[in-house]
Amino acid sequence: MPVTLKDQGQWLRYAKTDGCIHCHQLGDLATRTIPAQLGHFNTSADAWERRLQSGQAGTGMMDAIGLFDTGRQLSLLGSWTDRVAKGELPKSEPTRPTGIERNIVVTEWNWNTPKAYVHDGISTDKRNPTVNAKGLIYGSTEASTELLPWVDPINNKSGVLKTEYRDPENADHEVDAESPAIALLGRRADLGHAHQCPQSDVRRKRDGCG
Repeated sequence: MPVTLKDQGQWLRYAKTDGCIHCHQLGDLATRTIPAQLGHFNTSADAWERRLQSGQAGTGMMDAIGLFDTGRQLSLLGSWTDRVAKGELPKSEPTRPTGIERNIVVTEWNWNTPKAYVHDGISTDKRNPTVNAKGLIYGSTEASTELLPWVDPINNKSGVLKTEYRDPENADHEVDAESPAIALLGRRADLGHAHQCPQSDVRRKRDGCG
């Protein structure tokens, strides 16, 4: 551990809650392999250093690994990648669920587009959790696109809505002000500053939303 981290709890915080794993899991195919498109590298540690600088989240990933002993962490990640490539498997195989643990149904939806990713999802206003009951779930794509993805888990449908650009000089389209996404998330889809308007016409009039 680097001297800047005083105990294991801090290490776990920056690895899980406020660092790497709060955005993506670690261990799936995408993270345990290095994309060939990144180029050729003499070591897997060098490849990891390049990979972490990629995309819109590159700055955040480099900031996160800077909280650790960066050189050692890159070396450990590179060693892990090399061992997996040579066929190494986990030391123990996870047990299969048994009994009541098997009483679960998981439904997954393929939403958004192939060239963007969903960072967060929201279905209501946490300050008023009855808003948008049984309505659509909307995704936040962070900096990847101006499209706002949505999924309808009740009718098993999904799609995207166009939102406004933050920079007015880049605006090349209008937003449907009556769309359910704008009603839920606010005129500029900004949860931090926009007034939250319910979808119901009665509740919209009650809350001064027209």
